[in-house]
Amino acid sequence: MGTFAEIEKKKEEMTMISQIVERAENMGLLYFDRLSLMMDLECANEEFNLRLDELLKADDFNFSHDIGGIQYHIDRSTKTFQNHFVPRFTGRSIEAEQSKNYTFSELVDVMQSNGDNLADVAVGSMMDIIEEQTGKYPNWNDTVPEWVIKNCLFEAEKTERNEPEPDITD
Repeated sequence: MGTFAEIEKKKEEMTMISQIVERAENMGLLYFDRLSLMMDLECANEEFNLRLDELLKADDFNFSHDIGGIQYHIDRSTKTFQNHFVPRFTGRSIEAEQSKNYTFSELVDVMQSNGDNLADVAVGSMMDIIEEQTGKYPNWNDTVPEWVIKNCLFEAEKTERNEPEPDITD
């Protein structure tokens, strides 16, 4: 068992999750049933440290994005999220993720831990682009440029917002 503060925090989180599930049901967003969405949200909260209070108060568009995305991208057998899905109301900082100094090999490991089974192919494609631009193929132990991290880790989030492709030649 946890401390009293941990138990109280978990109780508050579960109350907010119940309210989120009720709103999702009222909006017709359930892929399965209430219990499934509760479990999916609990898993997403553990993975992304969701800002549950902000998600609950979100406008319909952003609320639907996260609820639909969580249900669609979760792999219930492994309790991981596929296709680089990152909820809009995540508590982890995208900027912090992008500012980490990864090697190409470490980036593949991070992507695979997020459930990307083709991480090595995606990173290899980015390495090919770097070779085209610089004339030198990077080593797997080289530091990854920031644009590659952004492209690899947050591609799904950009696509879901229909943002244009970034100019990767900067």
